[in-house]
Amino acid sequence: MEHNKRNIVISIAVVVVILVAAVAAVKQSLRNSTIPSTVPAPATGPSAQTQALQAGGDVKALIRRAIDSRDASVCGKIDSAADRLACEMNVVITKASDAKDPKLCDSIADSVFQRACTDNILVVRARDDKNPSICDLMADTTRISGCKATAVHK
Repeated sequence: MEHNKRNIVISIAVVVVILVAAVAAVKQSLRNSTIPSTVPAPATGPSAQTQALQAGGDVKALIRRAIDSRDASVCGKIDSAADRLACEMNVVITKASDAKDPKLCDSIADSVFQRACTDNILVVRARDDKNPSICDLMADTTRISGCKATAVHK
């Protein structure tokens, strides 16, 4: 039962990280993009086919497999650089949460994801120690109430 709760917490953390990655990628894309005057021709060849397959849910499956196995090398099968990076960061976050070791978060270059990583460790510690006051240390204050609820309902 405890293992299921741990997986739920990790899954929620992964969803939060993926959402943050998606928002960051969209913001970056909007900053760097220009609107073309014509619609580009569709890409052909294996890369376009691979992207189409990945758009159909394979990316999520690869990310899930990488996280579940704690193996970032699985992320290398993802074509999209943004999705691959999000996958790799999620593996690091999961490993750090498992080990309750914030030093593992230091390998994440993006400060937003690094804070999410350390916050996830605080959630796990608060839950395992049944100590909701640990949640007050979180950088993302929007997650404190959820953290406290998790800590109380272990």
